[in-house]
Amino acid sequence: MAEKRKSNPVRTEEIVDYLMLKGDFSKAHRDLTIQKITATAARKAGLKVSDKELQTAADEFRRKNGLHKAGDIKAWLKATKISLEQFENFFEFSLLAEKFKDQLEKKAMKEKYSISSETRNSLKELIYKDWLSKNA
Repeated sequence: MAEKRKSNPVRTEEIVDYLMLKGDFSKAHRDLTIQKITATAARKAGLKVSDKELQTAADEFRRKNGLHKAGDIKAWLKATKISLEQFENFFEFSLLAEKFKDQLEKKAMKEKYSISSETRNSLKELIYKDWLSKNA
């Protein structure tokens, strides 16, 4: 009879150490810093995310990840050790960032041009990166 393996949970500190040694921590740290700077600027600009927008983003995430039942998302949150608050904050920050990019684009565009949505999205990203380089 095979001997059962004892659970050997990994501590958060070990994950951070591992990411630092692999060189992946800096990128994650930078991404989170950018996320917070952008969310703060978006809120200062009066931007908000509605409950409906949060729900739509969470529903899309669940569909993409095959989490179709209410129990599926609860099990996923438990397995990943992510709280519901952290889950919602992720979507709020993402939605605020998109709204903020849209606002930056509108402010930067003095005149309306007829451009493709792909070009508009590229321009929006460039305007956001320019803003970020001055504020991060």
